[in-house]
Amino acid sequence: MEYFGSDVAGAWEQIATYEEKLQGIILEYLNSNERITIYGERSARKELRVPVISFTIKGMQSRTLVEEVEKRSPFGFRNGHMYSHRLVKEVLGLEDVDDGVVRVSLLHYNTGE
Repeated sequence: MEYFGSDVAGAWEQIATYEEKLQGIILEYLNSNERITIYGERSARKELRVPVISFTIKGMQSRTLVEEVEKRSPFGFRNGHMYSHRLVKEVLGLEDVDDGVVRVSLLHYNTGE
């Protein structure tokens, strides 16, 4: 609890606001590329989403993107079904459940750089 200080509610609000800012950076780019499909809310508004973004890129395997990003940067992207086979197959309509989506978590311990 020391992490939050004496004003826990205020600390949560600051965290949510910061995570909204981080999401805005990547969502601006993802929304600008017509090859990218974002699953879920397309805005960074903290009232509408948690700081986890899932997407696919037309013509590219999710695994390939993750491998390329991790070769060139310290960013930790993941891909797959995230233990949600039915969601990926039946709701999102993706054929390759194991390749699934690219998932990026932009929690408060990240930076905008």
